[in-house]
Amino acid sequence: MAATLKRGGLISTPGVFVAITLAVAAEDTAARAGSPEKSALAGPPAPLIQKKFAGDVFDLDQFALQIPLDDDGDGGTDVVAMPLLRNFEDPAFFHIDKPGEAIVFRTRCGDALMEGAAHPRCEMHELKEGTKEPASWSTRDGRIHRFSATLAFTRLPEDGSPVTAVSVWGEGGEAFAMRHEMGKIVMSRTGMEPLLLEETYVAGRPLEWTILVDKGRVRLRSGIDQIAEWPLEASGLQFRVGVVYESESPKSGDPESVAEVTVWKLYLVHQ
Repeated sequence: MAATLKRGGLISTPGVFVAITLAVAAEDTAARAGSPEKSALAGPPAPLIQKKFAGDVFDLDQFALQIPLDDDGDGGTDVVAMPLLRNFEDPAFFHIDKPGEAIVFRTRCGDALMEGAAHPRCEMHELKEGTKEPASWSTRDGRIHRFSATLAFTRLPEDGSPVTAVSVWGEGGEAFAMRHEMGKIVMSRTGMEPLLLEETYVAGRPLEWTILVDKGRVRLRSGIDQIAEWPLEASGLQFRVGVVYESESPKSGDPESVAEVTVWKLYLVHQ
C-alpha cells in the first residue's frame, strides 16, 4: 500500500493571553530599566504545542484505519496501522481540523470498497490491546466495554443516503450502529426496531454519547442520563468509528457525493 504522509503545514493550538497593565511613575520606570532581575526574567515566549496529525490529538494505538483507497490494486481498500497511523493524514479523507482539535473522516459515494463490504468508508476498527489483531470481545465476558464520543455529521449526501458514524460488529455482522437517516439520528439494532435518538438533526451539531456493553445488554447514555437499554447476546465484537456512506445505488449515484463525520472526543476502555 502506498500510504500518503503529509509533513508540511503546522497547525498550532490557539492560545489565550491576558495582558495586565500597571501604572508606574516615570522615575520608577527609569530606575528599574537596568535591573538585572528584570533582564533575567525577560525571554522568548514558551513554544505552542504543534498538532499536525490525528495521532497528536487522540491515542490511536487501539485502532487500525480502513481508508477508501486501493493503492496496491488487490481489489480491496487498504489499511493503515500503527506506527504509520501515528503520523498519517490525507486531506481527501482523514486529517485533523484547522483548530487541531478533531479528526475529520470523509468518503465519497464512488470510492473503493473494503473487501466484502457494500459501501465505501473511512473508518477506524478496534484492535486487541497491544496487538495488530482485530478486537474480539463478548457481551458475557465479565467486563464492561465502554465507548464514548463527541462527534458530528458535518457533511451529508444530497441524495439522503444513510451515513454511519459508530457501530459494533461481531461474528454475526453488525450488532448495532448510530446513523443519520433522512434528517434523523437513529440507533439501528439487529433483530429490533431502530431507536430514534434525534427527531431533527442539523448537520454539524455535536452529539455526545456513551455506549456501555456488559451482562448481555447495551446501555446508551447522554451525559449522566440513560437513554435506552436493550439485550444483546453476541461475541467476536469490535467498536468502529468514522464514516460509512450507505448509498442504495453507489454505482449509479454521483461518485463525487461526500459524507463526512468529525470527531472531537474519543474514549474506549474495557474494564
